[in-house]
Amino acid sequence: MRPEIVIRPAEAADAAAISTLVCAVLYASNLPDYGAENVRRVAGHFTPEGVRHMLADGRVSFVATRGDRLVGTASYAPGEEAGTGVVKTFFVDSSQQRMGIGARLYDRIAAEAAKNRVSHFVVRASLAGVAFYEKLGFVPVQDHWDGTERTVEMRK
Repeated sequence: MRPEIVIRPAEAADAAAISTLVCAVLYASNLPDYGAENVRRVAGHFTPEGVRHMLADGRVSFVATRGDRLVGTASYAPGEEAGTGVVKTFFVDSSQQRMGIGARLYDRIAAEAAKNRVSHFVVRASLAGVAFYEKLGFVPVQDHWDGTERTVEMRK
């Protein structure tokens, strides 16, 4: 029997594992849509030191673990509009996707956000992430371009 999934607040001690997870998922999920140069650039933000900085910058961050293995991470920050949260990072190990881990991470973020009077979210989803966010009830609002990198702004 597999160990149970545990969702808990992310800690600085998780930085290396988060970095490894995020980079692996970026290459597995986003390489076909964005190419190696763009994926390398984005992955460069997720070094262990970069992740430690993100954990300290006011984001509300969670990780999902299965036993002693980190299998997912998600975070949000308050948005500029009152009552809005911005999904900042959201990654689930490619081998663990479609098992409900992402939905559980989102539910945890939404519950935490509600305590801070956040009632709706915005995210700039990768092309690979759009279907996932749609399953959570997000709707596409508009495309954003950063050079050759297209993301989809979605709201819920």
